Amino acid sequence: MLHEPYLVAGKWFDDEEFRGELQRLSNAFGVGIIDLSVESPADARIVLPARVRTELDWATLDKLAEMNPVLREFLRSVRIDFESNKIHDGEYDGTPKDPEAVPTVVSK
Repeated sequence: MLHEPYLVAGKWFDDEEFRGELQRLSNAFGVGIIDLSVESPADARIVLPARVRTELDWATLDKLAEMNPVLREFLRSVRIDFESNKIHDGEYDGTPKDPEAVPTVVSK
């Protein structure tokens, strides 16, 4: 199985140091960067492409899961599905069949 990790955000800081850290993240871990146009998702662009990996970095995933309970629950659901060889669709967000059906994000 191949993995292409991407970090997606609708608003990026123009700070040079921040952009340098994103470049370092990409170089160190192969994480790609996507600039998502909130007003027009079809205009999203890949700023830095991800490096395809054949294995996940479990040590980093474990560390992130300790810090983020939502990620921890997501990983538990994935593990259960993997071990049971059955995907429980109710545990995940749906994927729209029609790209036009993707809801628009509205800032408050």
